[in-house]
Amino acid sequence: MSENHSHPNTTPTTGTEPGPSRRWAGLAALVVALLTVGLDLMVLNVALPTLAQDLGASTTQLQWIVNAYTLVFAALMLPAGGFGDRYGRKRLLLIGLVAFVAASAWAAFSGSTGSLIAARAVMGIGAAIIVPLSLGIPRSDLGNAGGSVRAIAGSRKAPFASTV
Repeated sequence: MSENHSHPNTTPTTGTEPGPSRRWAGLAALVVALLTVGLDLMVLNVALPTLAQDLGASTTQLQWIVNAYTLVFAALMLPAGGFGDRYGRKRLLLIGLVAFVAASAWAAFSGSTGSLIAARAVMGIGAAIIVPLSLGIPRSDLGNAGGSVRAIAGSRKAPFASTV
């Protein structure tokens, strides 16, 4: 009885290793997605005084603007990883990216604190999908670049450590 052990650097559909340009393009997309999520956690703190003035937000509302994102992000990160395993990491990662970008546009044009809080919560859903799935893309999809994305994510622990 012999078992079929495929080489870890091959794709399951074609049996060949992905080309270098495809691997590096995939790695660049994952790094940009993780960078966006990490930056969003930090940039809002700089904008809080302006938000308070422009939207007339109270201290409680400012706390909800910050924490709606963080709360949803932390609560959904683990289930999102499981859904990615079940329904496909790439498909769910694209859904997370679309949700994050759409919610970012919503937040940018929101005219009230309630709308901004809701947009930030939806951004948290997108971020919760992006982070575990971008780190879970199998080595077969990125080839030798797979270790690089894990190293980059590991070096970016500081922004995520403050959220979870």
